[in-house]
Amino acid sequence: MTASVIRLENHIMSSKSVTNSVMSLVNEFANEAGANSQSTKLAYLNDLKQYLSKVFGSENIKVDLVVYTMSRKQLIQYRSVLIDNKLKPSTINRKMSAIIEFAKFLYNSGYEIDLVGINNIAKLKTSKNSYEVLSYDEALEFINWFKENEKEKAIEKYYYTALAFDTGVRAEALNNITPQSFIWKKEEVVLKGVDKGKKQFIKSLSLEFASAMFSDLHLDKESTESIFNFSSEVRYKMMKRAKKALGYENRNITFHSFKKGAVNYAYEATKDIQVARQVGNHANINTTQIYLEDNKQVFQGAISNKQKIDTADIRFSDYSKTELIEALGNLPEATQSMLKKELASLTQIK
Repeated sequence: MTASVIRLENHIMSSKSVTNSVMSLVNEFANEAGANSQSTKLAYLNDLKQYLSKVFGSENIKVDLVVYTMSRKQLIQYRSVLIDNKLKPSTINRKMSAIIEFAKFLYNSGYEIDLVGINNIAKLKTSKNSYEVLSYDEALEFINWFKENEKEKAIEKYYYTALAFDTGVRAEALNNITPQSFIWKKEEVVLKGVDKGKKQFIKSLSLEFASAMFSDLHLDKESTESIFNFSSEVRYKMMKRAKKALGYENRNITFHSFKKGAVNYAYEATKDIQVARQVGNHANINTTQIYLEDNKQVFQGAISNKQKIDTADIRFSDYSKTELIEALGNLPEATQSMLKKELASLTQIK
């Protein structure tokens, strides 16, 4: 496509003119689409600028040229250029998605765009996301390591990662929460915010956890300032340090592994995929299934498990305290956590 760049001199803007400039609409679109994420905003800007430069030879062009020439055929040709440049399918899909969303923005702004044809461009097949899931114990290893070993903002990083694992909220969305995002109730604290794709989330935190965080970070409940501000580069480097220190260098663990761990923990505790979906804030349950597939264990059904129990003729009273404790220690972390919660309730009753 670079050899057949569209060059219409009367559509090229002068450096001093912004009237009818496509970039004014690109900026407007990026500001709207990335309202809750600076990184999303910049990604849209960069992807659209690249598209304009590759297809038209300049970012500094009039809107009517973009509208007049934008079509399914043109975008398929542009995608071929990206493929020829050896970009990953996931990267190409992201760049194409930015253009398609911009086309929708133009259409909704009153411009005549062949939205049906453009919107039906199929995504390239990608390999499954290989980021690993953090188990309960592994997640706590990382979270506590940050608290005890990071030289800068150790307590902030501790609560940043703890919230990520506790709620399943993405890193960028956590960067946008303020003390006023927390609603304090009698028996819980509700956290409200906006995640990827402008999807609102509502999470429940224990009073103990939220109170400790506000105390340790010296937060004012009425403040509207962001609690966290950790860039993708900071997250990458802190995870790299922790992986090396904890002996996980050969595993593909990233900050996103906390979210995957949260989703798997929810499913492990409840065996309800809808609960896991809510924790992940997934619009499509297939995404939740992919998360769970990454940490799948072959499950035996009710009859199989009942047969095992009947055959062994299990009675708790036949086992010593030591044997019961050992058995409990081998249960999934989520099951242990639920048991501890019940024991805590019994203690309060007494």
